[in-house]
Amino acid sequence: MRNYNKVLTEILAEVPKDEIELIKQLEWHIEDGNYKAPEETLHWRRVSETLGEDITPPTKDWEFKVLSIFSTLPLYEVKKYYERNKIKR
Repeated sequence: MRNYNKVLTEILAEVPKDEIELIKQLEWHIEDGNYKAPEETLHWRRVSETLGEDITPPTKDWEFKVLSIFSTLPLYEVKKYYERNKIKR
């Protein structure tokens, strides 16, 4: 089982400091996750929604890295997926 706080901390390390709103949202998710049982999935779903709204589809290197961390897919696979599917914002 993945450690929720560790994953979000890794994600935050990739987000540029000028992405203030996204950082606030991710910090809120960390705080909220502290009150959830590890086996619950609601907090993971909420983070997925936040990332989906804010950085999907990715256009910058850090966005690809964040999605790679969150999805556990290698960076090259995340890039290949978005290149192949031509998903637009």
